[in-house]
Amino acid sequence: MVKVKANEVEIAGQLNIGGRSSRSSLDVFTNGTGTAGTLNLETGQLTVRDGGRISVSSLNGSRAGSINIQASVVELIGDGRFPSRISVTTNRIPDETSPNIEFSGSSVGSIALEADQLRILNGAQISTFTGDVGSSGSIDIRANSVEISGRGTQATTSFTGEPSTVGSQIFAQARNGGNTGDISITTQRLIGIDGASMNTFSLGTGSSGSISIQAQEVLFDDQVFISSGTFGAGNGGDITIETEKLTMLNNSRIYSGISLFIESETTTVEIPPTRRGGTVFIKASESVDIDGEGTSINTGVSEEGGIGNGGNIIIETGDLTISNKVLLFTGTSGIGDAGQINLQA
Repeated sequence: MVKVKANEVEIAGQLNIGGRSSRSSLDVFTNGTGTAGTLNLETGQLTVRDGGRISVSSLNGSRAGSINIQASVVELIGDGRFPSRISVTTNRIPDETSPNIEFSGSSVGSIALEADQLRILNGAQISTFTGDVGSSGSIDIRANSVEISGRGTQATTSFTGEPSTVGSQIFAQARNGGNTGDISITTQRLIGIDGASMNTFSLGTGSSGSISIQAQEVLFDDQVFISSGTFGAGNGGDITIETEKLTMLNNSRIYSGISLFIESETTTVEIPPTRRGGTVFIKASESVDIDGEGTSINTGVSEEGGIGNGGNIIIETGDLTISNKVLLFTGTSGIGDAGQINLQA
């Protein structure tokens, strides 16, 4: 275990040494069959910026520990090329010199963060990931206010020749058959803007975890993406939002459907007929306002000729407004049943 206790903690910047870039970081790491320890951090102000990193990671069959953070203010601020991040990961690298290592399903530890204010800006990330055969860890955030906003400009360029960008993210991902962990956010006010995303994502045979948001007010504006979908043989996770007021604007999307990546390894995986999209359940005591072309809630089966059932969409609120070409979709393009849409206002 690594324990850090200080009034302020700042992890910032990167250096170029001998033509190679090195980022400032606080890391716990193991390679082999052991366990990467837990990292506990208690501080008044935590700042991770300009490509800095806090991580617990493991390779080649070892288990990754957890990250626990308690702070008054937490700020993650990306520099563009390298996203500032808090992450727990496990992966495997084939090694012909170590053929006897068994990959038995190494699970990834969780991230628990408690703060008065949490700001994830300019392409910064909080994430759990497994590239092994195990499951990725859960992410639990409890704060009075949470802001996820701003894009980072990546080193690679898009097909147009312009620099590509990525929004600030909270995600749990699993490849190679693992399930993803859950994401839980409990706050007074949640703001996601300018390409922000919260995703549980499974590629392969695993299922996606759930996303649970409890807040007095929730705002998603300008291409925000909330997803617990699966791109493989597993099920989509459920998305639950309990709030007084939910506002979704300007091509913001909630997705708990199922699909396949074209020309990916998952196309060779047997798809079970019981595969289904998750349920999106929104309960807002005052109002739900969903507005703008491209804004959508989707729990359907996206691939043409796909197998599986669409999930349900349930909205319960005092005042419901759906306007300007908003899409609610629970359908299927292949073998399976569409989900139900239930609106109560």
